[in-house]
Amino acid sequence: MRWILVSLLLLNLIYFGWGYWHEAGGGLESASSNSAGQVSSDDSPLILLTERLPAPGSASPPPSITPEKPKAQPPQIPVRQDVSRSVCLRIGPFDGEESRKALLAELVQAGLKAQSPAPEAYVTTQYWVMLPPYDTRRRALQTLRELQARKIDSYLVSSGDLKNAVSLGLFSREELAKGVQEKIREAGYPAEIRPKDKQNQRLWLLVIAEQPLENTTKSLSSLASRQSGIKISNTSCEMFAQ
Repeated sequence: MRWILVSLLLLNLIYFGWGYWHEAGGGLESASSNSAGQVSSDDSPLILLTERLPAPGSASPPPSITPEKPKAQPPQIPVRQDVSRSVCLRIGPFDGEESRKALLAELVQAGLKAQSPAPEAYVTTQYWVMLPPYDTRRRALQTLRELQARKIDSYLVSSGDLKNAVSLGLFSREELAKGVQEKIREAGYPAEIRPKDKQNQRLWLLVIAEQPLENTTKSLSSLASRQSGIKISNTSCEMFAQ
């Protein structure tokens, strides 16, 4: 009877130990499950690649699992600047077309790149000293003879709006015209001054400094020195495009 009680007591102890061990193992599995749940409850859930496949019958291609390579950029070709057109030289002004053509031929023969641009138009004001038109040609001729007898340069205007007027000279400076006017008035004649616009043209040559500017200027100076009044100055190369 005593051994039966001892056996039952041992069985109870074994059963109690097994239950305690089982409960401890279940707690670890629960903690592991909770930890996994916290990771998967993130705002950005993981999406399997199979969940991104297009629907059956869709024309969309399946997603690629290889990373897309960046597109190659075309090579940048540096823009070449035309150094030879950075500075141009202007020669002139010339008195006439003949003198300009002569120097142009010499420049080309010397190996310089030269060009004859279009004439540059400009207006100058001249001051005309005269005696107003007379009512008859006879009176105008009589006054003209009197002035010439006094050694005063004059001539008769024979046509136009100023017909029968007596011209006493055309001057580029107003002070010169006023001096003549005062002289004629002192002689007893009603001289007056009338401004007159004159259309003029300047003729130039343009040279591209393909060589160093100092060398080109020396070459031009030696050639241009043969003509009086010719100057050399820097100018914009855009004038070649006109």
